[in-house]
Amino acid sequence: YSKVIKLRTTMSEALKKRQEKKKRKICAKLQAYGLQIDCNPTSTVVIANAGIGNMVCSTELTHLVSQYGDCILLKLDGKSYAVVQYKNTESAKYAAESLEGHQMVKQTKNEFATFYCFYLNNIPQEDVIFAEEKSDLPNGLIKIENFLNKEEEQALINCIQHDISILSNDHVSEKLKHRTVLHYGYKFRYGTNDVDINNPISEGLPNYIENLLDRIMATGYLPSRPDQLTINMYEPGDGIPPHTDNTRSFDGVLSTVSLGSHTVMNFSKEGAERIDVCVEPRTLFLFTGESRYEWRHGIQQRKFDILDQGKKITTRTIRYSLTFRTVVKDAGKSGCTQKEEFLIPENESDANSLESSHVHSVYDKIADHFSSTREKPWPHVVEFLQSLPRASVVLDVGCGSGRYLGVCQQHFMLGCDRSVSLINICKQKNFPSFVCNGLKLPVREGSFDACICIAVIHHYATEKRRIQAIKELLRAVRIGGKILIYAWAIEQTCNNVKSKYLKKNAVTSNQEHIESDVSSPKDGKQKLAVHVNRTLFVQQDLLVPWKSKNVNSKSNNSCSTYLRYYHVFKENELQSLCSQITECSVLKSYHDNGNWCVILEKV
Repeated sequence: YSKVIKLRTTMSEALKKRQEKKKRKICAKLQAYGLQIDCNPTSTVVIANAGIGNMVCSTELTHLVSQYGDCILLKLDGKSYAVVQYKNTESAKYAAESLEGHQMVKQTKNEFATFYCFYLNNIPQEDVIFAEEKSDLPNGLIKIENFLNKEEEQALINCIQHDISILSNDHVSEKLKHRTVLHYGYKFRYGTNDVDINNPISEGLPNYIENLLDRIMATGYLPSRPDQLTINMYEPGDGIPPHTDNTRSFDGVLSTVSLGSHTVMNFSKEGAERIDVCVEPRTLFLFTGESRYEWRHGIQQRKFDILDQGKKITTRTIRYSLTFRTVVKDAGKSGCTQKEEFLIPENESDANSLESSHVHSVYDKIADHFSSTREKPWPHVVEFLQSLPRASVVLDVGCGSGRYLGVCQQHFMLGCDRSVSLINICKQKNFPSFVCNGLKLPVREGSFDACICIAVIHHYATEKRRIQAIKELLRAVRIGGKILIYAWAIEQTCNNVKSKYLKKNAVTSNQEHIESDVSSPKDGKQKLAVHVNRTLFVQQDLLVPWKSKNVNSKSNNSCSTYLRYYHVFKENELQSLCSQITECSVLKSYHDNGNWCVILEKV
């Protein structure tokens, strides 16, 4: 009997140690989110695994936590944790001790969420929001529910499924990373967000949507009958990055019909609060005015949506989106292929739009191919990292697929990037990383010993945004912290030695070909040139092609070209930007294989 008691005691102690170890890991994760955990009891309790992002019903949770005293359950935007503010410390302590290890059934799966409780010093105000459907829509967005009945919806779905399953000359089918796409009338080119007006798909739009299109035209919002249709099939967990449909290649009104599953569409605009709009099956959306030109729309990659202020968690199923566009054909009257024209941005709104369509969206699409070409670290970047004191905490801003996150085991490296797809690749490699905007890093001031920002600054479309990006790097590091920045140089030769970028092309003086792609100023405004790869740069602001082959495409024309925006730097330009910032000291400026580089210190 004594041996059994001893064995049980030993097992109990081992279990307790495992639980303590797990709780320490959870605590570190919460702190990484910016929560200030306190070892002593406070009136605010954070409960790990109790958030609506972990599919825990907020109504049931409110009923549970209120049993321990007067409290408020704060509403958070899809977080995996919950924050409860009690009237006094005694009630909070009672709740934390009682709820530790408590299990609650999740809403959409036959699983339990195990609670771990901690005390908070204060609440990050930026987190106290809630992703619910707003009653107001973006200006210009028209929403018409139940535009079809269920029988009409199912008939359309049957026709779409048939087209997905066959090869035909009347449509183009392709499998993208996060969805299956059908094109009718013209193939939508995701790299440039336009179509080739001289290469229409032979049969035009399918017959089975004619009645639907008649009814859309009858609303009176469309100026002309659409001649291009893109159908997206979304599996549960699929999404699409925030974007604005091309404003030059298509006319002023877009229409979209949603079939099958519900979803939530996120609308964002520079300087405005995000608006989340619930998209029910059989709903028609008409994008006009501001919603067409100024608001970006996208769908998060998730398998469920949180509705009705957290009281309802709904699982997504297969969804079909039919988007109708009318192609602008003026460019085709001369017999040449339509080319979208972009002006160099002169304000924040234009810069944000350009970066969204020709930086963020592109990297999300080319992430796998891009990652496969960016495995080898650059020697001077590794040299900088190795020069830092051992056990330095380093942030890699614009880490991409994590090329530098694993090169220096003696440091703690954390990566962040604007691309969800690239961060997913980092996570597959088990690199600590998160998604964020480099113009507003979600980190506390002075949190890091050093930062690196490699091949990122050149993607910001105005000088103001480039300076803001540098200021954010400086804010992130402590006083005396070091920063390394690399940006593409317009000077691709140094001391008569060509960069590797030029060396890969035996001919670099194809000046006649280059000049044909450089557009002259229009109305006194300089247009972006489309660069010819592996040649000398002819202006600082340009679009650089990335050719990527989609091996899953059913179309013979499976090669896609994506245009990425760059501002290539002149000699001393990067150093001059840094010198404009008061707390910045430039320790070194140099040229490295086609890039201008600076090492900074925060003073």
